[in-house]
Amino acid sequence: MKAKVFCFALMGCLIPLTGLTCPEDCLEGQPNLTVLRIDFELVEQTSESTGTVRITGVAENTGSGVFDSSAGQQSLQLYSGQSLNSLTLLETQEFVDVMPGEQIMVTHTMSWSTTDEFPPLFQAVLSYDPDIYIDGNDDNDDCATSDNAVQRDGSEINDLF
Repeated sequence: MKAKVFCFALMGCLIPLTGLTCPEDCLEGQPNLTVLRIDFELVEQTSESTGTVRITGVAENTGSGVFDSSAGQQSLQLYSGQSLNSLTLLETQEFVDVMPGEQIMVTHTMSWSTTDEFPPLFQAVLSYDPDIYIDGNDDNDDCATSDNAVQRDGSEINDLF
């Protein structure tokens, strides 16, 4: 029987190594692609309330196995919208192989105004081909899908101005 692995995520601070384990179905040697966060960065401020911002979705292989796949079978996608029911795709970053601890990023640059009454919600999502789990390649099976999306409220961008 394979031992469970410990999964760690650095989200701006060190997380103690006490009791944080992968979900029940992640075994040692399996890849676990995880969306960690969405970062906001002020690229250029053109006035007190307007400028250009960069939105970056960050994912990482937090498992202990190499994610070994073929081109076109998976991507990290960045969306925006007023709710999770009305999202628009902003950017897609395709990837192939991901070593344990290696990160994937998807980035979008856009104009921003703090005077907009309803800033959008942003979501970063790992997307897989529908047949990825039945293609006969266990090395491209993400062992936990519950950590494949993260949302962040765009109103937090206003704090950068």
